[in-house]
Amino acid sequence: MTVRDQITTARTRILELEREKQRIVAELKAWIQIRDGFESLSKTNGPLVPTKIGPTEAIRVILGKHPEGLTPPEIRDELESYGISCGSEKNFVGNVHAIIKRSKDIEVEGVGGRKVYKLKAKTPTVP
Repeated sequence: MTVRDQITTARTRILELEREKQRIVAELKAWIQIRDGFESLSKTNGPLVPTKIGPTEAIRVILGKHPEGLTPPEIRDELESYGISCGSEKNFVGNVHAIIKRSKDIEVEGVGGRKVYKLKAKTPTVP
Protein backbone atom coordinates (compact mmCIF):
# COMPACT_ATOMS: atom_id res chain seq x y z
CA MET A 1 0.00 0.00 0.00
CA THR A 2 1.42 3.37 -1.00
CA VAL A 3 1.50 6.48 1.11
CA ARG A 4 -1.28 8.03 -1.00
CA ASP A 5 -3.49 4.98 -0.43
CA GLN A 6 -2.87 5.20 3.32
CA ILE A 7 -3.75 8.91 3.32
CA THR A 8 -6.96 8.19 1.37
CA THR A 9 -7.86 5.39 3.78
CA ALA A 10 -7.21 7.65 6.76
CA ARG A 11 -9.35 10.45 5.29
CA THR A 12 -12.20 8.05 4.55
CA ARG A 13 -12.07 6.67 8.10
CA ILE A 14 -12.02 10.21 9.55
CA LEU A 15 -15.15 11.09 7.55
CA GLU A 16 -16.90 7.92 8.72
CA LEU A 17 -16.06 8.70 12.33
CA GLU A 18 -17.23 12.32 11.95
CA ARG A 19 -20.58 11.09 10.60
CA GLU A 20 -20.90 8.66 13.51
CA LYS A 21 -20.01 11.47 15.94
CA GLN A 22 -22.73 13.70 14.44
CA ARG A 23 -25.28 10.89 14.78
CA ILE A 24 -24.30 10.27 18.40
CA VAL A 25 -24.48 13.99 19.25
CA ALA A 26 -27.96 14.25 17.67
CA GLU A 27 -29.17 11.15 19.55
CA LEU A 28 -27.71 12.50 22.79
CA LYS A 29 -29.59 15.79 22.33
CA ALA A 30 -32.84 13.89 21.71
CA TRP A 31 -32.40 11.79 24.86
CA ILE A 32 -31.60 14.90 26.89
CA GLN A 33 -34.86 16.48 25.68
CA ILE A 34 -36.78 13.33 26.62
CA ARG A 35 -35.20 13.28 30.08
CA ASP A 36 -35.93 16.99 30.61
CA GLY A 37 -39.53 16.47 29.52
CA PHE A 38 -40.03 13.63 31.98
CA GLU A 39 -38.41 15.66 34.75
CA SER A 40 -40.77 18.58 34.13
CA LEU A 41 -43.78 16.21 34.03
CA SER A 42 -42.76 14.65 37.33
CA LYS A 43 -42.84 18.09 38.95
CA THR A 44 -46.50 18.77 38.07
CA ASN A 45 -48.87 18.77 41.02
CA GLY A 46 -51.61 16.52 39.72
CA PRO A 47 -52.11 13.84 37.12
CA LEU A 48 -52.44 15.02 33.54
CA VAL A 49 -55.15 12.43 32.91
CA PRO A 50 -57.79 11.56 35.50
CA THR A 51 -56.83 8.41 37.34
CA LYS A 52 -60.43 7.34 37.92
CA ILE A 53 -63.13 6.96 35.33
CA GLY A 54 -66.69 6.04 36.16
CA PRO A 55 -68.61 3.19 34.53
CA THR A 56 -70.85 5.56 32.52
CA GLU A 57 -67.91 7.35 30.92
CA ALA A 58 -66.09 4.04 30.45
CA ILE A 59 -69.07 2.65 28.53
CA ARG A 60 -69.08 5.73 26.29
CA VAL A 61 -65.36 5.31 25.61
CA ILE A 62 -65.79 1.61 24.83
CA LEU A 63 -68.72 2.26 22.48
CA GLY A 64 -66.66 4.99 20.81
CA LYS A 65 -64.03 2.37 20.04
CA HIS A 66 -66.65 0.08 18.49
CA PRO A 67 -68.80 2.07 16.04
CA GLU A 68 -70.48 -1.15 14.88
CA GLY A 69 -71.99 -1.47 18.38
CA LEU A 70 -71.75 -3.97 21.22
CA THR A 71 -74.14 -6.11 23.22
CA PRO A 72 -74.31 -5.62 27.01
CA PRO A 73 -72.27 -8.80 27.70
CA GLU A 74 -69.60 -7.55 25.27
CA ILE A 75 -69.61 -4.18 27.04
CA ARG A 76 -69.26 -6.01 30.37
CA ASP A 77 -66.29 -8.00 29.04
CA GLU A 78 -64.59 -4.81 27.83
CA LEU A 79 -65.19 -3.12 31.19
CA GLU A 80 -63.72 -6.11 33.02
CA SER A 81 -60.66 -6.14 30.74
CA TYR A 82 -59.97 -2.54 31.81
CA GLY A 83 -60.56 -3.38 35.48
CA ILE A 84 -63.71 -1.26 35.79
CA SER A 85 -66.42 -2.69 37.99
CA CYS A 86 -70.07 -1.88 37.67
CA GLY A 87 -71.56 -3.19 40.87
CA SER A 88 -71.47 -6.78 41.99
CA GLU A 89 -70.53 -9.63 39.67
CA LYS A 90 -74.09 -10.96 39.97
CA ASN A 91 -75.73 -7.74 38.73
CA PHE A 92 -72.96 -6.54 36.42
CA VAL A 93 -74.90 -6.88 33.13
CA GLY A 94 -78.04 -5.49 34.76
CA ASN A 95 -76.08 -2.42 35.85
CA VAL A 96 -74.71 -2.05 32.32
CA HIS A 97 -78.31 -2.12 31.02
CA ALA A 98 -79.34 0.54 33.55
CA ILE A 99 -76.48 2.83 32.55
CA ILE A 100 -77.27 2.38 28.85
CA LYS A 101 -80.96 3.18 29.38
CA ARG A 102 -80.16 6.36 31.35
CA SER A 103 -77.64 7.64 28.83
CA LYS A 104 -79.09 9.96 26.21
CA ASP A 105 -76.16 9.56 23.83
CA ILE A 106 -76.43 5.77 23.45
CA GLU A 107 -78.89 4.22 21.01
CA VAL A 108 -80.07 0.67 20.44
CA GLU A 109 -80.08 -1.02 17.04
CA GLY A 110 -81.24 -4.47 15.99
CA VAL A 111 -78.55 -6.39 14.15
CA GLY A 112 -79.03 -10.02 13.17
CA GLY A 113 -81.72 -10.68 15.75
CA ARG A 114 -79.82 -9.13 18.64
CA LYS A 115 -79.68 -5.67 20.16
CA VAL A 116 -76.44 -3.76 19.94
CA TYR A 117 -75.77 -0.42 21.52
CA LYS A 118 -73.93 2.43 19.82
CA LEU A 119 -73.08 6.01 20.50
CA LYS A 120 -75.53 8.30 18.74
CA ALA A 121 -74.09 10.11 15.76
CA LYS A 122 -73.53 13.73 16.60
CA THR A 123 -75.57 16.02 14.42
CA PRO A 124 -73.99 19.33 13.57
CA THR A 125 -75.72 22.31 15.10
CA VAL A 126 -77.05 24.89 12.68
CA PRO A 127 -76.75 28.49 13.88
